[in-house]
Amino acid sequence: MPLTTLNLMIRRHTDGTHWVDMELRSDQSAAVSQLASQCPLELNTEALRALSGDQVQYGRLLAAQLFADPKLHQAWRTARDYAATGDLQLRLHLDPFDPDLHTIHWEMLSDPERADPLALHQRVRLVRTLASPDLTPVRLRPRPDLWALVLVANPRDLARFDLTEVDVDGEVARTRAALGDIRLRILADHPDAVGRATLANLLTHLGDAPPLVLLIAHGSLHNRQPLLWLEQEDGTTHSVEGAALVDGVARLPARPLLLALLSCESAGRGYTDTLQALGPALAQIGVPAVLGFQGNVAMSTVKVLLPALIREVRRDGQIDRALAAARTALGPDQPWWQATLWLRTDGRLWVAETRNTKRPIYDPHPGFAPKSRIIGREGLVAQIRERLTAHPAARVALIGIPGVGKSRLANALFHDAALRDHFQGGILCATLGETPMLELEISRWFGAIFPNEDARSWSIERQAERLRQHLAADAQPWLCILDDLWAAEDLATFQALIAVPTLLITTRQQDVIDQLGAAIHPQEEIFTVPKLQHLDAVTLLREHAGITSSEYDGELGDLATLTGDLPLSFTIGGVRGGAPARRARPSHYRDEARPRSSRYRHLP
Repeated sequence: MPLTTLNLMIRRHTDGTHWVDMELRSDQSAAVSQLASQCPLELNTEALRALSGDQVQYGRLLAAQLFADPKLHQAWRTARDYAATGDLQLRLHLDPFDPDLHTIHWEMLSDPERADPLALHQRVRLVRTLASPDLTPVRLRPRPDLWALVLVANPRDLARFDLTEVDVDGEVARTRAALGDIRLRILADHPDAVGRATLANLLTHLGDAPPLVLLIAHGSLHNRQPLLWLEQEDGTTHSVEGAALVDGVARLPARPLLLALLSCESAGRGYTDTLQALGPALAQIGVPAVLGFQGNVAMSTVKVLLPALIREVRRDGQIDRALAAARTALGPDQPWWQATLWLRTDGRLWVAETRNTKRPIYDPHPGFAPKSRIIGREGLVAQIRERLTAHPAARVALIGIPGVGKSRLANALFHDAALRDHFQGGILCATLGETPMLELEISRWFGAIFPNEDARSWSIERQAERLRQHLAADAQPWLCILDDLWAAEDLATFQALIAVPTLLITTRQQDVIDQLGAAIHPQEEIFTVPKLQHLDAVTLLREHAGITSSEYDGELGDLATLTGDLPLSFTIGGVRGGAPARRARPSHYRDEARPRSSRYRHLP
């Protein structure tokens, strides 16, 4: 469906008068049409304020004032007729230095001829935009692996400030229902949360570049400044000035695609301090799309609007079209005008994906042949998967004692269906060890990616450079797995390669982690692999021995204890052997394990 954009720009001159320009753009034409220029505008904010309780009459009076000039009225008619066969995006460019303009409920604006609210037309996308000095690039990419950071703040002493309790369980449940299968990372006083709803936790997790961010908290304006009522680590109230959050987001290397402020007065009261409210401030520092609410928004409004918004935005990433549909879902009897969207982009959060006709390359490394299912490590696999797909060029390391299962985890991640779906370029693997054969690994990668090239006619340096260029030019993401890294110096040969794809490293050496320095975030991207829980170790033994009953669980428990619950120990004595070994009694494995157990008990 064709999209027409009508840019309506309102500026205040030095003498206090207002002037309006209107220009039309269409995705059907590369040309820009100037429909009106330097048209005078007289706004009576007092008269509008008197009608603030009647959204229909307010919208009609606002339309009468805005389109009073015949040139503007005709420009609107021209734009509406031009867009009759498609959608119309009405972008309001309001002078950032004129607070009076930002006190107006522009979302109530009516069609000057039909007298009905524009925002209730599903094919009219009414949004605001603010000039931003932020230079952080906004690059539209194919749809990312969507996940959402959700903060629900409910300090236990809200009653002291005459604020009502926030239903954390209910808000999390409603958010889950609205987001469907989109992965959540929750900050709240909730069993599934990764931390409390504190400012420090929020800024830390924003550093992972979540595509979607939902902040559910009480908000207010105090002394002309927006406040968010977040939590301290002890659960008490922390009234956070909006500037603290804005400054923290401004320092991030990447912005969320959409930041939704589901708090009271996140878009301002409407007649005082709107420009100082949190929503516009985040828009001005360059967040591509910020959704806020004017006035005190009822949770019943959010309950209807949010599921419709998320459902629609998942279709094509067009947040302006999604909000138009969500406003329509609210209907005329609910405060549809409260939802306010500030855009920095053209309305798209991502670009439509082009069909990838190239088959991903999954490195046929002999050490990464499929193995049996993971036991007792499912949660850890999920955490690692989330980190690897959180942002491009992620760096993740697994560290642990020998035999704890680092390589087994790497193998599971190599075969993980979700990771293979995400890394459409491919997944490359190398097992290094104490005496790595680096040149052989690079040649193997070269042969996997360029099967028609004769690697013998290429030097290792040329192969590495060709690989680096290929990975850098490929629009599809790649994952590189370097298993059993003993020395940081071994990365030197791979340096030209790992600068592009996402990287997963396994190592037993803490000094390797230390030497990697800035390549890996020390707290968020390093996973210490623990020993198996004892019951998981028994289950693993039972499965690998082919035992289906619990008859031998006592002996299996002894064997697990004897080997220190280390997965690598279970490969001895034929536990992972063929059919004959699987029919042996557990005491057979225990007897074979006992003379070797000392080396597992004294691992560094």
